[in-house]
Amino acid sequence: MGKTHLATSLCYLAIQEGETAVFISCFDLVGKLKNSRNKHNLIQYYAGVRALCLDELGYVFPSPEEANDIFQIISKRSEIASTIVTTNLIPSQWGKIFDSATATTILDRLNLKGTFLTLEGKSYRQPRA
Repeated sequence: MGKTHLATSLCYLAIQEGETAVFISCFDLVGKLKNSRNKHNLIQYYAGVRALCLDELGYVFPSPEEANDIFQIISKRSEIASTIVTTNLIPSQWGKIFDSATATTILDRLNLKGTFLTLEGKSYRQPRA
């Protein structure tokens, strides 16, 4: 479908325009938060970059504390920076990743000034016959 390719292209464009951009999988973000010596500074860093892509939301099931950290990052970014989230889950399925209150709150922040895109089609990663 090309979700990750589209997201990396948008991050690349931001960098070409002189902005800071970070592309990170949710798996890696959760790991960095878990192993951080200063989680507050790490949250502030991800909250402050101009373009942040969280790739593959839904392949990691964060603990309640990790879910709160992800919420804090998205919340701090909601009105000042661009956030891209790639996932195979529709928003109504985000309760599989987060508790329903956290899922609703994160979606509210993303929806505040955001746009949701749905890409349909076959995966580019699947072998072709």
